[in-house]
Amino acid sequence: MIKIKLLLVLFITLTTPIFSQSGTITYSVNISTNDKAIKEDIKETYNKLIEIARTQEFILVFNRTASYFNIQNKLTDKNEYEAKMYKISRSAFTARNEVFTNISEKETIERTYEDILIKKKNDSYAWKITNESKKIDNYLCYKATFEEFFPRRDGTQGSRTITAWFAPSLPYNFGPLTYYGLPGLILELTRNSTTFLASKIEISEKQIPIDFPKGKTITHEEYDNKLKNQMGM
Repeated sequence: MIKIKLLLVLFITLTTPIFSQSGTITYSVNISTNDKAIKEDIKETYNKLIEIARTQEFILVFNRTASYFNIQNKLTDKNEYEAKMYKISRSAFTARNEVFTNISEKETIERTYEDILIKKKNDSYAWKITNESKKIDNYLCYKATFEEFFPRRDGTQGSRTITAWFAPSLPYNFGPLTYYGLPGLILELTRNSTTFLASKIEISEKQIPIDFPKGKTITHEEYDNKLKNQMGM
């Protein structure tokens, strides 16, 4: 019965005309911690990085076919040490790169700190939509998960569960980072110990243009090899 109800909600949402064309979602950051798993000699630095990450906010700007995801409160007026800690906290806990996703062209471009453009074809995430629901900012959301596999630096393969809460009443396929493909905007997403939670939702009837960066692009594999060469690996 619950599954039938969920399918009915999704069907009505996806077949009902809507007039909004685009919007902006602001995400706050929450990080769960396990101090017992952290070595004593790095605990102070670790906690400082988490503290920095928790102050960060991210925005997702989207229209019908594309989205742009990046940090909202960018680095300003920091000394060299603070700037380094800020970048490390983004790399370790939140989002290091700007992300441009185009679902009609089926491609994503990430722009790094070094202004390098990494291009890839969009992944087909094997989302499993559940019957679990909750409200986020008065939008009814459903839980979806998938198992993501990724290469570790030692050459082995790791895996992690990605958990998303999406709103069928906002029928756009986008979300934080490089995750997309659900029948509704992702208003909450958890990867590892980090959760991005929508704190402000703005929907507009106007079309917001999203300009993809121009220039030479490389693959993720080429970028990873470039980093390894820089580190002498």
